[in-house]
Amino acid sequence: MDVEILQVQVRLGSNRNSALTTMVLERDGLGGGWRLRESLAGAA
Repeated sequence: MDVEILQVQVRLGSNRNSALTTMVLERDGLGGGWRLRESLAGAA
């Protein structure tokens, strides 16, 4: 089974001083769809 994992950091909204949120996205090799695996607010 092939699984692709991406970890991205984003700021929610347009406020430059807002905390970073780290999101872990997972895509399976069969269906190709992405799903949110984990979200950590305030992570840097």
